[in-house]
Amino acid sequence: MVIWEVSRYSPDATPSLDQQRAALDLVDRAHESVIAHGWHDYDKAIADGFRQMPDDVRHYMKDEFLLDDRILDPDRPEFVMYYPTPDGMVLTGMMFLVRSSEDWGPQVGGPLTVWHYHRWRRKRCYRDEVIVLGFAERGEECEAGVGKVRSPEMMHVWLIDRPDGPFATAMHLNPAKLGDLLASRKRERGY
Repeated sequence: MVIWEVSRYSPDATPSLDQQRAALDLVDRAHESVIAHGWHDYDKAIADGFRQMPDDVRHYMKDEFLLDDRILDPDRPEFVMYYPTPDGMVLTGMMFLVRSSEDWGPQVGGPLTVWHYHRWRRKRCYRDEVIVLGFAERGEECEAGVGKVRSPEMMHVWLIDRPDGPFATAMHLNPAKLGDLLASRKRERGY
């Protein structure tokens, strides 16, 4: 898998004050939504219709939200992200997705809110452009859905402190530091 970051801004662009406020507002609204809906509780998110994406233990998608054409709505995130720990699954963020691989993600926070997409060597099978069904067998077509080698654009909103900021593309988290990050969030955000 290859990850391509997408930005309409140059790498040295400085966000305006309005863009900084919009980025922080998106993060704050994501935290508020998690608390309001109870999605910090893994079982509650599952009961609300989020289900594990095939071939991925960290991304949980909700078909209704994937198909509603609402972008960057923290009350209707296309994905919530959890990490497995010895104490169970813990919420680490949300992921937003545009409706098709032809669409561009809005950069409400200017250069702070970088989107990304993935390219695979073998086809990933999609229903309705965005609902992941799994991978096609090597060299084969999808049993269901349409095979694509490129995902739609997506953006993470991390709900824990990340070295690269709340919109970091990379998924890797140091398991040894996760407990401290969750404790810090508990102190600052209450969950």
